[in-house]
Amino acid sequence: MIKRALLPSAVVVGLLLPQAADAQEFLKDRRYQEGIGVRSGDFEFHPGIAGEVGYDSNWFLRSEKSGANVINAAPNAPVEGAGVLRITPSLSLSTLGPQRLEEGAAAQEPPRVQFRGGLSATYREFIITSDDNLRKQRNVSGAADARVDVNPGRPLGFGIFGNYTRTIQPTVFGNPDLSYNRDDIGVGGEIVTQPNSGTLDWHFGYQLRTELFENSLVGADVTGFDNIHPGARFTLSKNRLSS
Repeated sequence: MIKRALLPSAVVVGLLLPQAADAQEFLKDRRYQEGIGVRSGDFEFHPGIAGEVGYDSNWFLRSEKSGANVINAAPNAPVEGAGVLRITPSLSLSTLGPQRLEEGAAAQEPPRVQFRGGLSATYREFIITSDDNLRKQRNVSGAADARVDVNPGRPLGFGIFGNYTRTIQPTVFGNPDLSYNRDDIGVGGEIVTQPNSGTLDWHFGYQLRTELFENSLVGADVTGFDNIHPGARFTLSKNRLSS
């Protein structure tokens, strides 16, 4: 059995989050997931940074069994653990959100076109270990996404979206150049309708997702694991502009 554990102690700091008591108005409604951010014209920015310290008892996902003929167990490849430090800066950009539109004496009508995008990166450093292979596993993963909506919150609209994620996945070999690291890319579009001006949005769309592997393993090219997932999608969601 492969056992792996990460016991984290995390500190998250959202830059420009509400500090004063009156700023907590932004958090009273569950529609509002972020702090006040920074406004620039018709856009708002939300920067942030998170830090986490923990321990991973089996980063290489090796077996706890032993045997001279087993490539993923002792004595050839024993289980290795290490402390892990993770730092994640992030930034999101969007057109004015509901809380901004409701500021002032009269609420503003939501814009006909809305945009939202974000990006983040996570740096991992391996600490409290004497294993040089583990220290070489330091890496950077990341994610980005963007979406444009036309006629949001109205009886009929549509949206287009895209996203990217870099996933770090090591192998039992312990070599950072021989890994299952991959890039996941997704694009799609959908028609959004709100029957009878209700509180539910109906989403009818199509999405294309790809998984692209970055490295080759000993004796095998893992880029052969690349794949594409096309498919239609239908979802129901609560209209975030409704009360």
